[in-house]
Amino acid sequence: MTGMQYVITLPGDYDMNIIRKRVEENGNKTDGFPGLKYKCYLIREKRYGWF
Repeated sequence: MTGMQYVITLPGDYDMNIIRKRVEENGNKTDGFPGLKYKCYLIREKRYGWF
């Protein structure tokens, strides 16, 4: 198994919808890679105020 992680720090007020759209539009580009069984895209968001 091979794993990869990229950490990119963005400003706290960055519009995360840009990232979501990028994954939606480009996430399939790795489909069909030999040996690829699973892939996931994770984001961590800064929340303001009470939950």
